[in-house]
Amino acid sequence: MEKMRFQKKWKRFACLLFMMAVFMASKAIPAYAGDFTTAATLPTNGTWSGKCELAEKATDYYKFTITTAGEIDLKLMSYAHLLTYSLYDSNFDPICTARAGGSENSPETKTINQWLSQGTYYVSVSSSYGNGGISYKLYASFATSGLTAADTDSYDSPQIMKVNSKAAGVLTYSNNVDWYTVTISTAGKYQHFFQYSDSFRCYLYDANLSTLDTLFRYGTNTDTQEIELKPGTYYIKINGYTPSICGTYTYQLVESLPAKGDILTDSKTQAHYKVTKAGKSGGTVTYQNSINGMKPSITIPSTVKIDNITYKVTGIAPDAFKGNSMLKKVTIGSNVVSIGKNAFRGCRKLKTLKIGNNVTSIGDDSFHGCTSLKTVTIPSKVAKIGKQTFYGCKKLKTLKINTKKLTNKNVGNKAFAKIDPKAKIKVPASCLKPYKKFLPKKGLNGKTQKILK
Repeated sequence: MEKMRFQKKWKRFACLLFMMAVFMASKAIPAYAGDFTTAATLPTNGTWSGKCELAEKATDYYKFTITTAGEIDLKLMSYAHLLTYSLYDSNFDPICTARAGGSENSPETKTINQWLSQGTYYVSVSSSYGNGGISYKLYASFATSGLTAADTDSYDSPQIMKVNSKAAGVLTYSNNVDWYTVTISTAGKYQHFFQYSDSFRCYLYDANLSTLDTLFRYGTNTDTQEIELKPGTYYIKINGYTPSICGTYTYQLVESLPAKGDILTDSKTQAHYKVTKAGKSGGTVTYQNSINGMKPSITIPSTVKIDNITYKVTGIAPDAFKGNSMLKKVTIGSNVVSIGKNAFRGCRKLKTLKIGNNVTSIGDDSFHGCTSLKTVTIPSKVAKIGKQTFYGCKKLKTLKINTKKLTNKNVGNKAFAKIDPKAKIKVPASCLKPYKKFLPKKGLNGKTQKILK
């Protein structure tokens, strides 16, 4: 009899062990991982675990590893009166804690959201009252920033960046300040750009850590500012408005290059120039006007250097010297290809004119009314002369046309009307016949003015 009773008890115990094994195997995540060192792996793929049962006076531990910095979204669904779950760093120091209370029929969910650096992290789940036999579910979703957090940088050990390059970074719970250093070799204007995902601040310091500028703007996640910098070493600090504010950002410090259409001032030539092609090299400008009043002598330079950028001067703007009653001498640089409409109109004292060899176009009325002008040479590349270009240059007695590109269509009406009635016009030998045919139609007097080769 005693033997039979023992056998029955043993069968019941074995059956109970088998049922417990089946129950434990059916759970998506082990119910109890022992401690941090034996923590179960928590998937971060954004799926809920199966229902987990918490043992009495026990704590369940989990871990997950991320290889880049990013944002973790943790959720606990509690089927008990009150459960506590916490997030820890790799040293098992707590980062944040949340509590959720519910019941079997009405569970409650609480969320922990945190930006984390690359590394291993731990999660614990426990009952606030030490009760056992209560259930919960866990959820973890990780969104990578694609960046590695600079956890070890500081003012004394900053990240190195270069002018015109872009720094992309991420602030996290353990890395809520980033430092950079940049060396400026050329004095001038610089533009710094800051784009960020939350309420961030960007500080620009000189070598003595004196604040030069701060980028931060309410209501937008982009800020930009232009600043004048001298050669030297500068520091950039980026942090959240509060230590808990984290996320991604980009920062860039670039040389502030003038854009097409900008008006530049050159103190050396005492003139304004308009940018027609922007760039650190290969840029071009048009001479706009003099900033030093009316002068008797003007040289349009071939090139001009403004803010350490060299531009070719390729044009003279319309009305550039219109009505200048003091101007007597003009020298046009070799890179100028066009002379604008009315550029020298009404410059009554203009006597000496040297047109650059690369000029291809002379605009309408460019020298209209230059009554003192006596000699003009039109270079070989000129392919267009506007209407009334030399109209009323009554002392213009010698006109030398070196270009072979003129036709009846590309020379405007009255281009040479009312110049000296005894003027001599010298043209290329190969163009003598066609030029004799159409130039008189452009204002020349075929009877008193001679077209010669």
